[in-house]
Amino acid sequence: MVEGPKTGTIKLHNWRDFTKVMKIMGDGRWIFRGHKSVSYHLDSGLDRYIADIVAARDKRGMKTDVKSFALTLPRAEHFAVANFRAKAHEFEGWTTNTSALLAMQHYGAKTRLLDLTTSIMVALFFAYEEKMTGEGRAIYAINYKMLIERSGWKGWYLK
Repeated sequence: MVEGPKTGTIKLHNWRDFTKVMKIMGDGRWIFRGHKSVSYHLDSGLDRYIADIVAARDKRGMKTDVKSFALTLPRAEHFAVANFRAKAHEFEGWTTNTSALLAMQHYGAKTRLLDLTTSIMVALFFAYEEKMTGEGRAIYAINYKMLIERSGWKGWYLK
């Protein structure tokens, strides 16, 4: 019998608690993301950018249908990738949109990609990099090998 995905919260109160978790999650099956506030969601830069646009339009009394607005995203992304490729000549050999999106993400463009790391220490850095905004900091931990196994995905992934 296959169990459903497990989610939960582990509250850490000191460095000793963190090192215990680090030992458990240091086996190479986990990917992490650090946030300076537990109230932050796992949203991409593009998701946050769109939410800001919709909020600004609403504030000015311009109602925006988020669903129809989101339908224009594939076209906007296609235009952004084409524009990036036209201006960033060192990436001309990259043949897929994914490779262009990765480069764009690296240089700070708003994309639908979400930065994750295999290092819990890198996630910890990003959780504490800036002044805290909210009731606590968060490190999201995802067992990506379990996700791949349960999905039956036969594609590739980066090791």
